[in-house]
Amino acid sequence: MANQKTRERVPITDADILAYDNVPVPIAAQYIGWNANKLYYALQDHQVPFGFVAERESTARACGASWTYNISPGLLVAYKRGTLVTVPRGDLAAIIRDVMRSGQ
Repeated sequence: MANQKTRERVPITDADILAYDNVPVPIAAQYIGWNANKLYYALQDHQVPFGFVAERESTARACGASWTYNISPGLLVAYKRGTLVTVPRGDLAAIIRDVMRSGQ
């Protein structure tokens, strides 16, 4: 059997994340313990409060679109620490409906 190098995953620290201007998706996923694909899809579905994605049409890509991801280092660290204040999408929709109904 050939020698295989085992690669230990070095824990990513808050300081490592805060050194980025825009955290790469694979790094952010490892930091919060997610699979990178899960984070890509969550960003595309607007399901995470620490980043966003922009879709651009592209004639160079087979699928006709390309995605640009932006993950805020400060918001990502706050999310992991549990200090990022968020409102679940369903609750926000209910608040907006109530305001619209009351005419305020």
